[in-house]
Amino acid sequence: MAGSAQSIVSKITSLLVVDPNGYELFNPLPGTTDITEAVKSVNGATNVASSFYGEHWSDSLIQSLGENVLLYENYSGASLGTTFPSDKFGMQMAAISKLMLTKDDRGMDRDFFFAELTNWDMHSNIALPLEGEFQQINDGLKAFKEEMVYQEKWEDVTVVFVSEFARTLMANTGNGR
Repeated sequence: MAGSAQSIVSKITSLLVVDPNGYELFNPLPGTTDITEAVKSVNGATNVASSFYGEHWSDSLIQSLGENVLLYENYSGASLGTTFPSDKFGMQMAAISKLMLTKDDRGMDRDFFFAELTNWDMHSNIALPLEGEFQQINDGLKAFKEEMVYQEKWEDVTVVFVSEFARTLMANTGNGR
């Protein structure tokens, strides 16, 4: 939800990164001049020296600006029926749930979402921090399941957890893993 997921690739659909704190409009800073129309004007201009790549870039940029407005309006207007935890994972699950409400508006047949939880590199006294991380996952997934049941989508959802952090099960000298 926030960051980049290098493992996700699409040649058909653009990848979208949504900050769990909300989705921003292009050039949203208050008190600044909205440059959207200027960007469209500059990028919409073609001439005899224009290249295929330049025109493709311009078309993609202009399309992205339109999609940004559409997603902002739909995402901002999406209302969840479940209260999510306010921690990092809970906010990501809430953002995914809101995006799922915008599926039809975005013209998506199927979505793939990536959420990330860090802080697993525990070198000593891991019992308490590990319990906190597991609790965060449990609470976020519980709220997510409740929301998916509320949206009548739970039977259509697959949740997959992956870890790339490979350590041995043997404790180190500081009770870490």
